[in-house]
Amino acid sequence: MVACRLAQSGRRVAVLERGGVHQPGSFPECPADLLKGTQLWRNGRRIGRADALFDLRVFDDVMVLTGCGVGGTSLINAGVSVLPTPEVLADRRWPAELRNDPEWPQDVERVGDTVGTATLPDGRTPNKLTALESMGPTPGIDGQVSRAPLNVAFCDGPNAANEPMVACNGCGNCMTGCNVGAKETYDRNYLSLARTNGAHVFSSCSVKRVEATAHGWALVVCDTRRPGSCRRVEADRVVLAAGALGSTEILLRSRAEGLDLSDMVGHRFSGNGDLIAWGFDTDADADGVGLDSSGSGWLGVGPTITGVLSPTPAGDSPDVAGASSADDRGSNEGGGDPATDAWLMEDGTVPRAFAALTPVLLALSALLDRLPVGAGLEGALGWMRSIFDGPYRGRYGEPRRRSTCPPTTARVRCGSRAKGWRCGGPGQATNEASPRVPRGWPTLPESWVGCRSAILGTAATWATARCRSTRSAAPSWEATRPTAS
Repeated sequence: MVACRLAQSGRRVAVLERGGVHQPGSFPECPADLLKGTQLWRNGRRIGRADALFDLRVFDDVMVLTGCGVGGTSLINAGVSVLPTPEVLADRRWPAELRNDPEWPQDVERVGDTVGTATLPDGRTPNKLTALESMGPTPGIDGQVSRAPLNVAFCDGPNAANEPMVACNGCGNCMTGCNVGAKETYDRNYLSLARTNGAHVFSSCSVKRVEATAHGWALVVCDTRRPGSCRRVEADRVVLAAGALGSTEILLRSRAEGLDLSDMVGHRFSGNGDLIAWGFDTDADADGVGLDSSGSGWLGVGPTITGVLSPTPAGDSPDVAGASSADDRGSNEGGGDPATDAWLMEDGTVPRAFAALTPVLLALSALLDRLPVGAGLEGALGWMRSIFDGPYRGRYGEPRRRSTCPPTTARVRCGSRAKGWRCGGPGQATNEASPRVPRGWPTLPESWVGCRSAILGTAATWATARCRSTRSAAPSWEATRPTAS
């Protein structure tokens, strides 16, 4: 967004992205490709490729998943644009400039127009949304359900950046990357607009640190895949837009090299407050598992998230973690702290690439917790069968649709049951490899030394690789190999 606005104002802008370019058709839909596209960080050590799309950071008390590529984490999120309530925005922990901004509603509307925010059409109601709607009047919840505002296209045609969009087919794979071309990721709107207005976007650029110079700033930039290949880039102004982790890492490394920064850098972090709950072996079909995105017509699962369940204005929050009263939840006499008592519930979908892995993880979790001793013979047999039946079978093992996937990718079951599974297998995916987008190290010409602005986006990109043919033309991102620094 900053790159777009600066470029529109006539500034010379360079955007540096840590990951590579990912186009519709290149995202994984098989577990093997998902694993190849994942990097895992723990105790400062990485397992996997440095430019792998799924960047999982594991700390002692929190796990963070970010995207590594041109477009950042928007490549692998659900594309939901739920706004905070006025009560939440009024919290004094927000900056006063944000809380007291009279143009906030207009700014939000302008962003929504640019990223194509829309709700699922009324004529389409996936089973998982129906299940969410049935929870609303439940005693103790007393909530209301609305359709989630999504950055997803539901009809064919160009978006605000004149990028061709394809209508969502309801495959349910938003969070592993949209192979349809329906999700409004930032490389397809704001970055595309920035490029149209003269900005240059460079992929596979990892910023190691920022240094102050006599005339502005210098960046030490390395090739993400070849850390030994580094060079300096100078700019009058530098905007760190690498996310909560990326920007903080750059600042901490810069401070370690002598940049004068506050001692509070790296402190006062918090997560999103997200909790994930699984429901399985239910009496009604939820269709909560993603399908092959190349299927024709409306596939029925819907986007990853389609609805939002929230408290009615006069309703009470549901009990959380055993809390049985407002006092137990930390409410005050004024009706509760919106920063701690506010809640939302959303439906969800297990992406197809992760479907075969999910039942195994849930079964292992159940083993570590407790066996279904009190469920009777049928329950015990069903629990054991769920490990082998696969994620697309019904409560008693009946397939929702004939599977054409090899046993190695379909031999596990989770309780949310989708309508089918068509994969073709790893061999077919390899034979259908899409044309690669050039992935070389970008040349930063001498003309960029002293450029007016440099925007750093070291946030996110997904695993490249072998999937279906690209459905829309790839942009010509700068991607040629540099000379030695």
